[in-house]
Amino acid sequence: MATGPRKDEVERQMNEQTVLEIELRTVKQDKRVYKQQQNSNVFFREDKTKLLSECKKTMDELRKEYQEIQQDAER
Repeated sequence: MATGPRKDEVERQMNEQTVLEIELRTVKQDKRVYKQQQNSNVFFREDKTKLLSECKKTMDELRKEYQEIQQDAER
């Protein structure tokens, strides 16, 4: 079944997002936060609040996808 590997990948991504959210929450307000450009080794300074909201949005999308995978597996 194709949902097994995809389910594992979504679980891995959810764990990464959870760690990222915890890390962002523990960074002091006056500290700088950087985001890596996709497919690049270049980092740009980013607003901590913006990164945290992106992280939450990504986590919501992953949760939704995970639920869909579980529902498909039950059928």
